[in-house]
Amino acid sequence: MAQAQQFPASTSRSPTKAMSGYLLGYIPKTYVELPSPLVRDSKECKVNGNIGDLVIDPQHKPMMDVILYNDVKKCTCGKPCAYTLTACNACGTSLEEVSITKTDNVFIAFLLGVEKATPGFPLKVSLRVEHPEYIIIDDLLAMSAIHLNAIPAQHYIPDWRFLCNEPAKGLELLKMIQEKLETETLALMKTDGWMAQYLKAGVKPEEVLANVVAGFNFPPSQFQLHVQWIVCPFLPFHVFQLQSGNHMHEGRFFPLQYVMKALEKGGFREQVTRATPVEAIVEYYDGLLGSGNTYKDIWTAAKDNATKANQEFSNWKPDDFEYIVKDKQAYKKKAGTIEAESEEPVPGVDVAARTRDDSAKLQGYGRPYIEGKPGGTYYQHCREPEVGTEKGFTVWKGAGIEEATQ
Repeated sequence: MAQAQQFPASTSRSPTKAMSGYLLGYIPKTYVELPSPLVRDSKECKVNGNIGDLVIDPQHKPMMDVILYNDVKKCTCGKPCAYTLTACNACGTSLEEVSITKTDNVFIAFLLGVEKATPGFPLKVSLRVEHPEYIIIDDLLAMSAIHLNAIPAQHYIPDWRFLCNEPAKGLELLKMIQEKLETETLALMKTDGWMAQYLKAGVKPEEVLANVVAGFNFPPSQFQLHVQWIVCPFLPFHVFQLQSGNHMHEGRFFPLQYVMKALEKGGFREQVTRATPVEAIVEYYDGLLGSGNTYKDIWTAAKDNATKANQEFSNWKPDDFEYIVKDKQAYKKKAGTIEAESEEPVPGVDVAARTRDDSAKLQGYGRPYIEGKPGGTYYQHCREPEVGTEKGFTVWKGAGIEEATQ
C-alpha cells in the first residue's frame, strides 16, 4: 500500500510556475480518453422515479427519511455545497447569501438504484468499480482527470467523525478502500498515452500515487461517507483555486492519512453524534498523536504536497488553451506563455461556462460520451430502503434515529 503524502525530496524536473490566473478554453487537438467505465443498458435502474417513489416499510421510514437527504447550500451552477462554505468550490460563486436547504442524498440514491433525482436529472453514475461492499465512481465535478470517490455500500455513515465510534472497524474499512483506489488508479494511468498527456516526462506512477489528494470534507455535500481521491495534476482552474486557498480548506478537509492515524489511537472520549463538534475531535486526537502528527501538521503537509505535486507533475501546455483568466476575466495569451497578450480582456467570454466546458473535455467522467453527454449506469448490488437488515443499510454507531435530532 502506497504511503500517502510522501512527495519526493528532490527532483530534476523543472516545476511549472505558479499561476496568477489560469488557462481557459482547451483546444482539443488530441485527447487521451480513460477506458470506459462500467456502462450498461440505462434502463437497469431498480426504482423508477425518484427517492419520493421509494416504497418504504413504515418501521424503516423514520431512519430512511434521515438517510435520504442532505443539508446543503445550493449554488446557482447547480452544485450542492457544504453549508459552511462561503463560495462554491466548483465555480467560485459567492454563497454568503444562500440559505441552507435539503437535497437528495444522491450517493444513497446510487446505492438504492434510483432512476433520477428529485429535480429530474438521471442518477446514472460513471461507475469504475462495483462490489457489494463498496463502489468507486468518477466525480461528476472532477478537479482532475482522475478524480474518484469511494463509497461504502452496506453502511450508512454520514461523515468521517462517526468512524471514531468503532475505530478498529473504521480503520479496516479505510484500509480496504485505499487499497482498491490505489489499484484502480494504477490501472487507469496505464491507459496508452495518458501519462504523456497529463504528466511531465520522467514522472513515475508511484510518485503520482504517493501524492494523491485523499481525504474527507466536513461537512460533506453528500451525507454518506466517501473518500475523495484526486490524482494530481488538477485541472487548470482547480490548480488556481488551490493556490488561492479555495480548496483543501483548513478545518474542512481532513486527509485520509490523518483520519487513519487518529483511528489507530482508538475511539473518541465519548460517543460521536451529529452534534459533536469536529474541533473537539481534532483537539482530542491531537493530544494523542503529538507533535508532528497533529491535524495541523498533516493538513499542512498534505496541502503543501498538493501544491508542489501540481507544479512538478503538470504537463498543461499553454498553447493548448485560448485564454488566461485573471480577476474572473479572460485575456488572449501570448503564444507559448501564460502571460496576457494585452491589458484589455476579451469581450463576451463567459468564463464560468468555459471553465465548466474545459472540465467536461478533460475529466474522465462518463467516457465515452453518448451524443455529447456522459454515459453511465446503475449499481447492480442495490440495497433495500431498510435499516438493520441484511439487504438494507447497517447504521453506523451514533448515526441512528435516536441521535438524529441531537
